[in-house]
Amino acid sequence: LVQARPPLTYAGIAFYPGHIRQSVSVQDESLAELSAALGSVLSELERANLRPGIVSGGSTPTAFRTHEIEGVTEFRPGTYIFNDRTTCEIGACEKDDVALTVLATVVSTAVPGQAVIDAGSKALGREPLRAAGGGGFGVLAEHSEVTVKAMSEEHGLLDLQGSDWRPAIGDRVHVIPNHVCIVVHLNDVVYGIRNGVIETSWPVTARGR
Repeated sequence: LVQARPPLTYAGIAFYPGHIRQSVSVQDESLAELSAALGSVLSELERANLRPGIVSGGSTPTAFRTHEIEGVTEFRPGTYIFNDRTTCEIGACEKDDVALTVLATVVSTAVPGQAVIDAGSKALGREPLRAAGGGGFGVLAEHSEVTVKAMSEEHGLLDLQGSDWRPAIGDRVHVIPNHVCIVVHLNDVVYGIRNGVIETSWPVTARGR
């Protein structure tokens, strides 16, 4: 089909193993099944005289094991650039590998056992934690036992029930989102921070497109 439509050229194939959301240490069976399936596809393409020069695949959860998939020539993890709560929970990264958080301010502590921050669904998105334990819509980088348990559009509700931390109005917190891809798309600018100082900023040029 591609060859019949110049100036298009057939360079290869791409795949995304989005069904693999396990810890790196328990991916053996899933990767073996994926290798077998990909091998079958490559054999069929070879028989049709369509051997691909590029076999592109992989994902963030499989970033450190994609090289084990027979036939892959390149891999392209996406979330990997920042990481998020989901990748931490499934064992694809450590907390220190998370490079993007949402800065929020505590605006209310009126109700014991909870606090309100000025970041809601418009900043964090509403995606639940996928293929991992736990609930809520984000977790605090400073206090990993504290989750954003509920949200309105503009505010998030922190669950303090399992924490000794008692915030004050005006305290700043960094929320690790469940799914960072959504968060980047919801915001206009990403700020680069080094040692607590804004060093640079990047506009999200693909936002709205």
